[in-house]
Amino acid sequence: TEYGLAAGVWTHDLKAAIRWLRARAPETGIDPERIAVWGESAGGHLAAMATVTSGVEDLEGDIGTAGFPSWVIAGIDWYGPTDFAAMDQDAPADSAMTHDAPDSPESLLIGAPVQERLDLVARANPCTYARQGTPPLLVQHGTRDRLVPFGQSVRLVDALRAIGADVTFLPEEGLDHVFDGATDEARILGAAIAFLRAQLLVND
Repeated sequence: TEYGLAAGVWTHDLKAAIRWLRARAPETGIDPERIAVWGESAGGHLAAMATVTSGVEDLEGDIGTAGFPSWVIAGIDWYGPTDFAAMDQDAPADSAMTHDAPDSPESLLIGAPVQERLDLVARANPCTYARQGTPPLLVQHGTRDRLVPFGQSVRLVDALRAIGADVTFLPEEGLDHVFDGATDEARILGAAIAFLRAQLLVND
């Protein structure tokens, strides 16, 4: 399909990577029942997608190891896009990017200007897949982000909370993209690590 050629491959690659880890659990020593994902910005989008699309058959693809599931036990989304068509609407006045532009990262990802192919946008949006049974998700985002608007995380969190999913939201007041301006990076990172420890049941 057009989506598969233009934008679906990244989802297929992501799920293939998770299947690969499970298939090689005996040789790597990982626990195949305790796989979580964590990403920032574009990687945050991927982490959110991996978390919310477990069981969405047409996003699985046929890349790599067959016979192993691609679900994750938890995810962390650091300031990732969640609703491409609303990014300019959510953007602050001093936004560093016009997301509806034909050469924006979001337009290039779906293979068309964002506002011209809302059908493709919907398939690429984590917000689209909010559902009960979504694994626990932690979302952290700077409230003054000029690249990926803070409102993007608000949209995903609101969608998940509306259907009773397990989502933790930690706005980082006054921080820009990549938490620029932070003076307490250890606290921000510590919150993410504590979340993973709780979800993965890791003991000191």
